[in-house]
Amino acid sequence: MMSGQTRRDLKRKGRASARTHYGVFAFICLIAAFIDAEYGNSLGFLSYGREHLAAISDFFNHFGRPGFAASSRGVLALAVRGLSKGSPSALIENAILSLAGANRWLEIAGIVGNALVALLFWAFAANVFRVMMRRVVLEGRIYRSVPLHRLQFIAQVRSWRRTALAMLRLELQRFLWMLTIVGGPIKAYSYALVPFILAENPSLSGKQAILLSRTMMNGHKWELFVMDLSFLPWHLLSLVTLGLSDAVFGSCYRLSARAEFYAQRRQEAREAKLPGADALFDEYLYRRADEGELAKLYPPLTGEVAIPQRHYRNGVERFFCETFGLTLWPSEEDMEIERAEMRIRARRYVASCASGDAYPMRLYPLPRRRERSEHEPRLYSRRYCVFSVILIFFAFSIVGWLWEVGLHLVTQGVFVNRGTLHGPWLPIYGAGGAMALLLLYRLRKRPGWEFTLTVVLCGFVEYMTAYYLETTHGGQRWWDYGGYFLNLDGRICAEGLLVFGMGGMAAVYAVAPALDNLFRKMKRPLMVALCVVLLACYSADVVYSHAHPNTGAGITDYETSNIDEFSADAPDAGDAAGQPADGLSADGQPADGQPAGGADAGEDVA
Repeated sequence: MMSGQTRRDLKRKGRASARTHYGVFAFICLIAAFIDAEYGNSLGFLSYGREHLAAISDFFNHFGRPGFAASSRGVLALAVRGLSKGSPSALIENAILSLAGANRWLEIAGIVGNALVALLFWAFAANVFRVMMRRVVLEGRIYRSVPLHRLQFIAQVRSWRRTALAMLRLELQRFLWMLTIVGGPIKAYSYALVPFILAENPSLSGKQAILLSRTMMNGHKWELFVMDLSFLPWHLLSLVTLGLSDAVFGSCYRLSARAEFYAQRRQEAREAKLPGADALFDEYLYRRADEGELAKLYPPLTGEVAIPQRHYRNGVERFFCETFGLTLWPSEEDMEIERAEMRIRARRYVASCASGDAYPMRLYPLPRRRERSEHEPRLYSRRYCVFSVILIFFAFSIVGWLWEVGLHLVTQGVFVNRGTLHGPWLPIYGAGGAMALLLLYRLRKRPGWEFTLTVVLCGFVEYMTAYYLETTHGGQRWWDYGGYFLNLDGRICAEGLLVFGMGGMAAVYAVAPALDNLFRKMKRPLMVALCVVLLACYSADVVYSHAHPNTGAGITDYETSNIDEFSADAPDAGDAAGQPADGLSADGQPADGQPAGGADAGEDVA
């Protein structure tokens, strides 16, 4: 029994909060799983392929039930691998192993560079996101409206670097305690409140936050352990559903319950005047401000913001502007419309703060960045000019190519030019981003439909691209999702579509507007010249690659080693037909110039 409120009370409140803000909470938990910040197992159902099924089959085989493979290392090894898959430590480990076999300085530099990028991403993005998502959940306990832009809280109070360093110290101390075996689990609960403490006061150092968490958890570690243990049915359900139940509700439910646990510990610490408890000063995170307090900083809004009328030269221009959000050049009218819409959105949020429906950021004790509603517009429902879309297409294509090549360097230690083209671009990234910007323009203010149709659109493009390649190149395959969960003819799969959906949302709502702001600063002749040069090079590559496609060994096969590790003797799709799998000859080399098959979300053609 807990002091004040029972464990059941805290879980009930957490469940109610998760239901009230289900869309936002579930989304941030999905993002956390996607970037491997937290709840990574909730996406396990997407990557269930042959090696996972082989491991489970081998497990049952030990109990006298025949399985189709008995060469895996068992379910325990699968679980351990699942926990570490995709983590920065795993990437660094792969990089170190790859270094041993590298014989060129360029490869070594690429491997080390990618490992450092993974480490920096973990320290300054994934770890900080853990704090940001707790801030959102804590606000959701009290306030009815918690917009996604509240994830910018750490940046608003200028504490990104301090928070990252504090979380880095936390992880380092936890790691050192794990070496003692017994101390690891104890300290995990002793430090459990650190991300919540930083979510309330990110100005604290790592040492201060850790010491305060230890003080607040003194005598309460067992209570939190029992609460976690009470979620055992949810963990079993997650195991049965391969993580799907966690992705749907379990993750945000557990996070909300922990937020309730922290709120109670925080109240007790303040009442008992524990050392350092005065740093927990954000009272409006736990109670709504009264009307008098809000009126001082949120005076009534006066006047209305009028959206200027857009004048079109002809019906064609109107059609492209209103249907696809596409213009020949960004006009001053478009800029004024964007500024007016940004002001309307800002006023709407200010009104929700003034009414007590949203957290009143103006009452937060720490200094914050000045509100930027009148600054450069970053509206995601903007209209893009033709040349900006072209540059965005190439930006996405080149970044996609760099991602694919970099990932191959880390996992295999070899530079491989990805895709069927010879240039440094993977057009499926650019085409997916550009089509999401244009074809789904009318759905920009409806994120749920935007995500769903982005998945459908990208799935259609990838499937038809694979079909076209197989038809025009004698049945050759540049990628094959045959061993992946929920795949269709090996051409698309659920895992790849989720990646495209999440990437498309990030592109549409964040990356593309930022790139467009950058391109708008370019002089018109320079923008046109750059577009002409890029299109000329790309067109030449497309023409040449149509007759001589890039079919080098390994262009789409950077996960083969992982499959072999789990099921070295497992029959492959090709074995069933008496042929080498994935277009490989018996010695593992591409057969008759055919590209090596492998599952990946980024293989591409023109």
